[in-house]
Amino acid sequence: MTQTKTRTQAPARPRRLLTDRRIRDRRRQVTASRVRRRRLQVLGGLLLILLAVGLVKLARSPLFGLTAIRVEGVAALSPDQVVAAGGVRLGQPYLPLDPGAIARRVEALPRVARATVTRAYPSGLKIVVQERRPTAALSAGGAGYWLVAGDGTVLASVPKPPAGLPYVRDVPVPPGIQPGTRLAPGNPLANALSALDRLDPALRQQVVAVAARSIDSLEFQLRGGGRVLYGLADQQPAKDAAVLLIQQQLRAQGKQVVHLDVRNPATPTVQAVPAKGAAKGAAKGAAKGAKYPTAANQRGSAR
Repeated sequence: MTQTKTRTQAPARPRRLLTDRRIRDRRRQVTASRVRRRRLQVLGGLLLILLAVGLVKLARSPLFGLTAIRVEGVAALSPDQVVAAGGVRLGQPYLPLDPGAIARRVEALPRVARATVTRAYPSGLKIVVQERRPTAALSAGGAGYWLVAGDGTVLASVPKPPAGLPYVRDVPVPPGIQPGTRLAPGNPLANALSALDRLDPALRQQVVAVAARSIDSLEFQLRGGGRVLYGLADQQPAKDAAVLLIQQQLRAQGKQVVHLDVRNPATPTVQAVPAKGAAKGAAKGAAKGAKYPTAANQRGSAR
């Protein structure tokens, strides 16, 4: 008869309960740590938001306001006009100011070709303006005259042209123009304005009127009655040099220009009369056309 021995093991429940308790405690600690971390994160975020809002409020307060505005480069415009166009004022919050946006607003003025705005710390602004200068005056019908810059920008309306400013006549003027209008390029008026704008100062100061029914027929009327047929606004240094040289040589001979064609500056054609009878000779057209030597031709002849 076989006897079966049964091995009885001691119960492990106390050890298992101890392990479970430790796991639960650890889980509680991890959960509590996560809660504390999240609370700190939320609290830190709220503090950052409050700090940012406070800084924004402080930056926009009078404590950090604009205290000085300096405007340079104005002649036709006043500093007040430039400041008003820029949309800035003393006491305005300084830190949020955008110099680029201010410059663009100032450049919207017809008289302003370019504007540069920089901060002058601790709380100032510096606005430097490059103005467009009037190149010619156009007829505005019965309302006076338009002042126009060399790039075709209409600057202002005036009762009469300023002294020394050429008057453009016999040139088609588009209707409906006003200050700030940019005249279209590629036409007789644009060619005349471009030529006047880049004209040699010694020649420009002699021009009193401009006529051009076509681009190639651009003609300048000079003080004293002489006329210069200029044509296209190209080869201007050569054309200007030819006009000034011929005038100088004619003065030395006691003569004066009646009509001078420099459309081809290498071979200009000149009509001249004695200086005392210039006006009479111009009216009668007495002088005949002749090829007049340029400086280059003279050097060739001397050789």
